[in-house]
Amino acid sequence: MVFQNALILRDFGRFLDYIDQLGPLELTKGKSLLRSVDLIRLNEQMHFRSEFVNPKSTQNAYALLNTFFHIGRIAQLFWVKKTAKDSKILVTNPDRVVLYDALNDDEKYFFLLESFWCYVNWDVAYDCRYFSDSRFYDNILSARAGTITIAENEVKRKGMVNSPYQFFHAEVFQAFGFLELHKDDQLENLQIKKHAFPYKSLKLLESGGFMMTILLEERARHLWGDLNPFLTKDMDDIWLEELEMRRISVNAYNVFEKNNGIDKPLKNKQLPYETYFSEAFLAFFPELKIEKRLYPIVRPFVEGTYTLRISINKKCYREIAIDAYATLTDLHLAIQHLFKFDNDHLYAFFIDGGIRSRAENHFIYFDDRADMEMSRQSAANIRLGDLQLYTNQEIMYLFDFGDHWEFLIEVLVIVPGKQLKKAVYKTLKVVGKAPKQYPDWED
Repeated sequence: MVFQNALILRDFGRFLDYIDQLGPLELTKGKSLLRSVDLIRLNEQMHFRSEFVNPKSTQNAYALLNTFFHIGRIAQLFWVKKTAKDSKILVTNPDRVVLYDALNDDEKYFFLLESFWCYVNWDVAYDCRYFSDSRFYDNILSARAGTITIAENEVKRKGMVNSPYQFFHAEVFQAFGFLELHKDDQLENLQIKKHAFPYKSLKLLESGGFMMTILLEERARHLWGDLNPFLTKDMDDIWLEELEMRRISVNAYNVFEKNNGIDKPLKNKQLPYETYFSEAFLAFFPELKIEKRLYPIVRPFVEGTYTLRISINKKCYREIAIDAYATLTDLHLAIQHLFKFDNDHLYAFFIDGGIRSRAENHFIYFDDRADMEMSRQSAANIRLGDLQLYTNQEIMYLFDFGDHWEFLIEVLVIVPGKQLKKAVYKTLKVVGKAPKQYPDWED
């Protein structure tokens, strides 16, 4: 393969094995991330382990493990499920893991790279909402002239280790074989902050320079990331419309390339699925052997009936049986009727995530009455049977972006093949009085 003895593949394999053998893993409350006890055990098994951590370090402090967690979720290699005690657990998706295991080393490497580059939301995954892509690339590409030395005043302040934001995920690029990081041994005894970057220098490798240039010129994140979030091949017409709108920004991006030392203009003006992610690298690395891919994710329609619990709080919920052929718009109308709302505002469904995680949620379906930017994934075009729902899955339904009504939808039972004969849905249980959509001012 391109990067001989790519240890990132071994590390990711051990990550999957750990979840498969010891799972389901209980996750933390709130953000539903890996617990410290599992992070410590996993870190000990990694080649690219995080050394500047302590028993209280959270998942974000473990750069590679954190990346693996988000790759696995977005690629559907494992699921987050809710238990009867309202805790969250991590379980493997055996069907997808089998597909991953069947890949050769080249295919696995580019699957991991594509997941990281195209689909993982960096702002959320690395908890750095003010991160600047251009600053990071500028520093990485400038390493072609040699080694970047990290300024003393950027990482050492008052006996604390601070991370320059533009380098916060450099450890991930090191694991992919793009660069080398040289540890600062003088920092071993210092207290580590949340965004620790305990290195004194960074060196871009020759192959890493090729790879980074290809990513920037041929696989720009503003096309292959932001434009391509839903991982399925059922969006061709919408991609075309979006692409025409995005072409306006190409000139601005070419200015960015010039400022970052890239001479060639942006080449990739194709839709993501007119070509595959890995094809851009074949011209530079013809020895690559890539035939099987895990993207786009093929989600066959599943016939059946779903029992859903729709809650506005623990004391007020409705349970319904609904057909797999019902669209998310049908589900929206059912909720409006069940809770006696007026259907007079926009709505959205956040699949496999609550309100806290909606920024990283790559399966968001909007009211088709919304503007073009929001309606690129219309709820009217998505049927429940298209979503590959699983028992104990949670969906967040948001109604009225102003008043912000949040409904939790839980998948209780799935009966494959069974269809409702007459109605789109059937009410099974009503608990609690529905709140008023517009309460009286006196109330």
